[in-house]
Amino acid sequence: MKSHVLTTFRVGVVLGWIVAAVGCGGDVAPAGSRTLGVGPSATHSTAPDVASALGKPVDYDGSGRWITQTTFTLPYAWVEVVEVEFAQNHKGDLSTSGDCGTSTCTLELKRQRPGTTIRYQLRLTATGGDRSCIDVKGTVEIDTVTNTLTGHASGMNWYGDETNPPGCLHEEGTITGHKVP
Repeated sequence: MKSHVLTTFRVGVVLGWIVAAVGCGGDVAPAGSRTLGVGPSATHSTAPDVASALGKPVDYDGSGRWITQTTFTLPYAWVEVVEVEFAQNHKGDLSTSGDCGTSTCTLELKRQRPGTTIRYQLRLTATGGDRSCIDVKGTVEIDTVTNTLTGHASGMNWYGDETNPPGCLHEEGTITGHKVP
């Protein structure tokens, strides 16, 4: 597995994601937990049926290992398969971060639409170091019944390999993937 962002989320947002990245810390809900006082474990709630109103935001646990395939169409046609490990917060947002070159890269999926198919806004960024140009945005949808994802992303990404000098360029691609049981 490559250890740089390009390999893992290579702008193709949609994931070619931060390979070998570790889940972000923060307010991560334990597996199987529920929030907002809804569900069978709720002891008291004066709020309306929030689960119905929001599509049961944390009933779906997207945390864990995902395998993704990104098909890049711009500027070059190529395919990349990577693994990513997500953490999920109490809102149902997914994130991961890790080293990429001398930068720290963060991939965030912000929950936008509830339901059986959950829509997320994707953002991949890097801070400090040689890959601070990375800024990729897109949309990803996760089918909670099949644990599969599809999406599209584009933006500035770091690029460099054995035949091309390192630098930043605009990339665009589509992604598919599945959660590893």
